[in-house]
Amino acid sequence: MSVLLRTAFRRTLLAAPVLLAAAVQATPPCGPGAGDCYVPHPTGGCVQTECCELVCEFDLLCCEAAWDAGCVQVAQELCIGIACPNPGACGVPHDTPGCEVESCCNLACDIDQFCCSVAWDALCAERAGELCGASTCTITPPAGARDEDEICYERLNDGCNGPEPAFGSLACGEVVFGKWTSDLPRDVDWLRLGAGVASVEFSPEFPGHAVLVRGECLGELEVLAEGSARPCETLVLAVAPAWRGDPTLAVVLSGGTPRGAISAGFMCDVVDPKDPDPPTPQPPLFGLHYLVSASCAARPGDLDGDGVVGGADLARLLAAWGNAGGPEDLDGDGVVGGADLTVLLANWG
Repeated sequence: MSVLLRTAFRRTLLAAPVLLAAAVQATPPCGPGAGDCYVPHPTGGCVQTECCELVCEFDLLCCEAAWDAGCVQVAQELCIGIACPNPGACGVPHDTPGCEVESCCNLACDIDQFCCSVAWDALCAERAGELCGASTCTITPPAGARDEDEICYERLNDGCNGPEPAFGSLACGEVVFGKWTSDLPRDVDWLRLGAGVASVEFSPEFPGHAVLVRGECLGELEVLAEGSARPCETLVLAVAPAWRGDPTLAVVLSGGTPRGAISAGFMCDVVDPKDPDPPTPQPPLFGLHYLVSASCAARPGDLDGDGVVGGADLARLLAAWGNAGGPEDLDGDGVVGGADLTVLLANWG
């Protein structure tokens, strides 16, 4: 007979009146201030909330009376992989699983189970430094913003990540209000950029990552620029003049940090009616929404901003011939020369 069965049989015989009373009790004494889940102590409950709730659901005496050796045995069977909170600073590597701040610990372990099953290593500490303590915010879409129109369990604009290429769009001057989750398959939003886009601004409620790419899904994809944004911050990706107007140009939006992609911990907050056994949505530490917008620029070669590419622009480019960069460097190769003249002449008039 397993430990769980032996314990259940023994304690049910001893504690029927207590179990009945406990059924109407308030929240069990789980969490900060309680004792170690794996060490007997005279008070009920233990510090690791998730483990404590599992054990007390199995045996209410562990919360209503004392956390004795029987509770410890149950915890050892039910709480494998649960290590939040545990001693140790979240921002410092240590040899034991988990760390002392429960919300931070849970988030890092959702993303990387190694942090709660083996040890809180340097990668766990770095991840905690990126995610924990960051500001939280709620984004309100501005008037005129276009909804991404993708429920978070759908995959309608996953670009080259889906079985069939599917893209959203982001036109010059447009603002899109979107949502991202880490549910499998991991959500990645690909938006084709309209002609003339000079920069893309990405503002997420979550730790976000944006990549500027060009190319075809079945051909070669080139990464032109990328960056990460902490929650409530704005990342700006510049579109070099030479890239503008390329019909294969796209921005790819997802969750991530400088340490890598986020592939867990951000569940969809809407239940999929087609899922026969849908998980209960759990609100993540951060929100799921983002805003992305595209800013425009003058026509490539319009150096004086008068709306026309003409003689004044040509004179300015020739005066800067051979210079290292500057606004006259229309193709972004670091020097003003023949390639820039070609761009200007191609847009003449």
